[in-house]
Amino acid sequence: MRVSSLYKKALLIVVVLLTITTEVIFLYGGVWLSLIILVLASAVAGLLFRKLIDKPLNTLVDYAKKLVDHEYDAKIDLNCCHEFEALSCILQFMAIDLTEIFERFEQVAGGLAESDFKITATLNYLNAVINNMADGLLVADAGGIITRVNKPLAELFGIDASAVTGKSVEEVFGEAMSVLLKQSAVCGAEEVITTDIELPSTIVLKASSSVIYSAAAKQEQSKAADGVVIMVRDVTRERNVDRMKTDFISTVSHELRTPLTSIRFH
Repeated sequence: MRVSSLYKKALLIVVVLLTITTEVIFLYGGVWLSLIILVLASAVAGLLFRKLIDKPLNTLVDYAKKLVDHEYDAKIDLNCCHEFEALSCILQFMAIDLTEIFERFEQVAGGLAESDFKITATLNYLNAVINNMADGLLVADAGGIITRVNKPLAELFGIDASAVTGKSVEEVFGEAMSVLLKQSAVCGAEEVITTDIELPSTIVLKASSSVIYSAAAKQEQSKAADGVVIMVRDVTRERNVDRMKTDFISTVSHELRTPLTSIRFH
């Protein structure tokens, strides 16, 4: 077993003190004088011993403060006993490990910041596209709870798009829209269901619904839908034109039949 150099120095001081005390007793035979000399020698030895360990301890404390201040590239050089040298080596290894950890952390943080920026930019772009669509967009979960409403749809129904999130489709958009959502959820992804919805303000809407499946559900080939998307378009003008065409054809057919009937009777 290797004996500590600090222990060796302390043992040497004790041996010197015992030697001096023994010599004094042998030469002068005075117990009190020997005791006084022993006390004085002990005090001197204590001061020497303290001086011996004060410098490396202060060096270690200063180095530890540098580590606290994130100065991981700081160096420490101790030429003393093995214990302090070993402790300084351990602290330097810790500084190296901390440097590597912080470098990796900065790399990861930089990558996360870049990813977050890209995701934010993509979401802003998608939000801009959704809110500037010509048609209305309604997104709800499989239970009929609204998760997204775009600006055109909110304007058609005269609602606040941000205030309806979390409410039921039937509560906000009425029974017809709720029935369409349920039919789409039952039919699944194989069919897009389309229906006309008339509002009390004589506005006619064409609503087309389809289901949403998550990537995990597609991989597992699950038939349970995660939600439903409904596209809504104002077709009031088209329906009015169709009605006018129907009325015109009906009128023309009636007028054409009337003269033929008169001629036949004559």
